Amino acid sequence: MLRPRPIPGFVGRGPIALGVVLLTLASISPALDAARADELSDLRAENARLRNENEALRADLEALRARLAGSSDAGADHEGAAGDNGAARHADPSARTVERVFVPRSRVSLETAPVGTSGATSIATPWYRTAEGGPLPRKEWIQFRAQQAEDGRLEGAWMLLDRRTGRGSLESVAAGRLVIDGRVVECAVDDYDVSQRQQTIRQNSSTLREERVRFALPTEALTMLGRATRAQFEAGPSAFELNDAQLTAAAALATRAQARPASPAPAAQRSVP
Repeated sequence: MLRPRPIPGFVGRGPIALGVVLLTLASISPALDAARADELSDLRAENARLRNENEALRADLEALRARLAGSSDAGADHEGAAGDNGAARHADPSARTVERVFVPRSRVSLETAPVGTSGATSIATPWYRTAEGGPLPRKEWIQFRAQQAEDGRLEGAWMLLDRRTGRGSLESVAAGRLVIDGRVVECAVDDYDVSQRQQTIRQNSSTLREERVRFALPTEALTMLGRATRAQFEAGPSAFELNDAQLTAAAALATRAQARPASPAPAAQRSVP
């Protein structure tokens, strides 16, 4: 007579043991569902940010293709015209070279919104991850913001840092250190907010700390970032170098925030015969 083989590592047999297994699985399932929901929410937010960056890059690519096509047509017309010239016709063909020059051009989508009833406008860049390297992407993002008065004056500029990690804290940080092309700029903490939540995976429970810090940017710092070739930021446990996309976003914000609103056109005057 064949006997059922026992499960390795499990001594009990029969319906009682099976009930214990089912109860254990039922107790683990809600914790796993909560953890998966948190991870799914983070992935959806990151997917939205990446979709915005992808749309901006696609627009840049289309503009570059159109510009290159126009350059090729102009070059062909010019070559045909030069062929009628005696000097160009008798020139050594091996001496001719073709050089391609790429001029960078980027479009950054900025979000604008009215601020209360004061007539001021809030301007914000997309959120950018501070670093993509390492075995897992860093759960840390930055955003540049500015506020423009109704008459066009720049009322303030800030850099927001959002961290979702259990390692280190920015709670005791009073200012951040921004180095723009070798020049150090102190950025005071203007606002700090923190929240915590429990995250349980299997039988391991951990605390996920979410911090958002707003660093004030001096007006000259925003202008410098718009022209910078290299910039680094450091505040407590957070340290990173701004990439080209982040510097381009800062440049777009500086251009938009320092632009004066268009003045109304003068009323047309009636001519008197």
